[in-house]
Amino acid sequence: MTTTRIYRRLVTLHSLAACLGCAVLAGLLTLSTAHAATPKRQDKTQAQPAGERHSSHVRLRLIDQSLESLPFGKGAEDVTAWVRARLDTTYGPRMKAALSSHQRDVVREQLERELQTFSSSRVVFDGARTGFEVSIVANEFVAGAEESLLLFREQGVEHYFFFSHDKFWKYARPLADDIAFTERLAVQTKDQGRPDSVLRGADQTTVTQAIWTSKDRRLRVQDARSLYRADLLVVEDRAVGDRIELIRGGRKPAKIGGDVDPDLDDFLDLQDTITN
Repeated sequence: MTTTRIYRRLVTLHSLAACLGCAVLAGLLTLSTAHAATPKRQDKTQAQPAGERHSSHVRLRLIDQSLESLPFGKGAEDVTAWVRARLDTTYGPRMKAALSSHQRDVVREQLERELQTFSSSRVVFDGARTGFEVSIVANEFVAGAEESLLLFREQGVEHYFFFSHDKFWKYARPLADDIAFTERLAVQTKDQGRPDSVLRGADQTTVTQAIWTSKDRRLRVQDARSLYRADLLVVEDRAVGDRIELIRGGRKPAKIGGDVDPDLDDFLDLQDTITN
């Protein structure tokens, strides 16, 4: 074999090797690009943020269907519309049962009179004595923080609407002490599930309050019968409730005795005993 032919073969082999290397490199680049472009699978079971323990939802409809439509975050006009809708359930049948236009006018005037009474019930907590400082809702507001209240009295039931900077953020209603508080908690635990926290009295044994929290709402049921012969149901809008201390600028209402107990096991045992 001549030197020229050997040289030509070496050149050919070198060219083939170069082409093969390019093909391999191109293949690797393609695989790398495809892998980078493929989105990573999202972990559907994301951990709940620390300090955010709450129930999946608060079942207000099991307490009162109308509570689900409370206009949290709205002004007094929207709250008045909620009260009107509630009054319509009482006055609507009376209107239909009226035998004359005069009787219907009388019923309509009674409804409007109740709404006027509600609208004029507004109290601003500006530091002056209002009487609510010694009421069942004494710990639900502070003075000097642009807070106010509207009160709707409905056939012996009082509905309290609390406002912060003219926005409705908390609803409260006394509950008759016709059953033991432990029984009331048992009913709520059955309807709402495990409470997120409980408050105990000075003896560190008696449960005086339970709280259920969802993403948007906070439900509280507390024993106030030692002073007011009633329990208190409170529903808060968390959009304001979670920031209320900051909004109030450090002002705090009077504190009811007792400490929050994170260990609910014995409380739940008590409820099991009651319901079984």
